[in-house]
Amino acid sequence: MYWALVQYKPAKILPAADKGEKEDVKRQVSLSSDEITQHPEANRLLSIVTKPTPTPEAPYNGELCPRGSDFATAMRSFRHAFRDLTLLSWEERFDDDKTLQKARAQLLNIEPFWYGKPKMGMPMGK
Repeated sequence: MYWALVQYKPAKILPAADKGEKEDVKRQVSLSSDEITQHPEANRLLSIVTKPTPTPEAPYNGELCPRGSDFATAMRSFRHAFRDLTLLSWEERFDDDKTLQKARAQLLNIEPFWYGKPKMGMPMGK
């Protein structure tokens, strides 16, 4: 039985100059969500079972696969998340000079998560 999780902690607080921009984004999201009118009990029940949308300034915990999954499902979900975050397949993760990762990041114009080898004595994965 396996369970793959994702955890995120924000690196730093945004500078004050960017906060106005963030407020506009939040305002846009809140206005668009008000367009849908539901019964108050439905809203209450949905708020209990629905996780809030992740934001860059708040910590986040989530599941990549359901608890009790078989190894193949958990590993597949982990490898997909790893690829999405690092722009590298699981097999490409030991590219020491990171040329492949840098080239993909430049092509896609994004900043990837930088993977580093585990410390000496820690498991490397297969």
